[in-house]
Amino acid sequence: MRKFFKIFFIVLLVIFAGLYFAGVWVFNQYTLANTYINNKDFSFVKKDQIKDQYEEKMKKLQVTVQGRHDLKDVFKAQDIGYYEELRGKVDLGQNPWAWPILFFSHKDYKLESKLIYNAQVLDQRIAS
Repeated sequence: MRKFFKIFFIVLLVIFAGLYFAGVWVFNQYTLANTYINNKDFSFVKKDQIKDQYEEKMKKLQVTVQGRHDLKDVFKAQDIGYYEELRGKVDLGQNPWAWPILFFSHKDYKLESKLIYNAQVLDQRIAS
């Protein structure tokens, strides 16, 4: 009976160690769960594709202009040439070795970005 428990715990330890190291390998390449960059969800995104994913999310944005007398205009950000790009290298500094703890925590990263839009097109859109 003792031998059974020894073997059982060794097998269990090997399974947990395998899961842990598999997680380290995965989260060395991907962002952790609950990762937010500038208030946008980037959970499980490949780290070398963060900039591309960020720009893709910006293309899907909608702009809402609230005017007087309850006037409201909603249009796509692309209509005014609006987009936001991340500046510099994206390094979140996530530690893949601590993934079991960090997996369940919420982390919001504030990265420097540049907002670009066509002011003339925006003014025309608001005036109409």
